[in-house]
Amino acid sequence: MQSSLYIKHLELGMMQNFSYIIGDKKSGEAVVVDPADEVEPILADAAKNGLTLKAVLLTHGHYDHTG
Repeated sequence: MQSSLYIKHLELGMMQNFSYIIGDKKSGEAVVVDPADEVEPILADAAKNGLTLKAVLLTHGHYDHTG
């Protein structure tokens, strides 16, 4: 059986931080973890893979993740 789990890390922003998209390809739902200040690549990757972002999860409070 093939997994429907989708995990992608993206190195983004001026500080080159890692943001993660974690989703379920079967349901088409995903979350983004620690989004950087470049939102366009995150949205583009989710759309390209048929995922709808449902939530943002923050593991810490640096300005580049919460702005």
